[in-house]
Amino acid sequence: MTIDFSKKFDKWSDDDVVKKIIPVKVGEVELVWWLNVKNPIYGEIIKKGVEGQTVFKVMQTGTQSNTKYNLVEE
Repeated sequence: MTIDFSKKFDKWSDDDVVKKIIPVKVGEVELVWWLNVKNPIYGEIIKKGVEGQTVFKVMQTGTQSNTKYNLVEE
């Protein structure tokens, strides 16, 4: 997936939960990824985005509150 870092991510919050709405493109399909800022992958993506990386491979396991994301390094 390709993440668009060209503008600041929109933010959604509810009580103690803060999520960023991240614009992504998977193939030719444009989507948004609602990602909790407490999720460790959020920090990883931001760090790599600052370094100039925009294309990522992400592996998802689990669903709902048990969802885990891992960056796939080649």
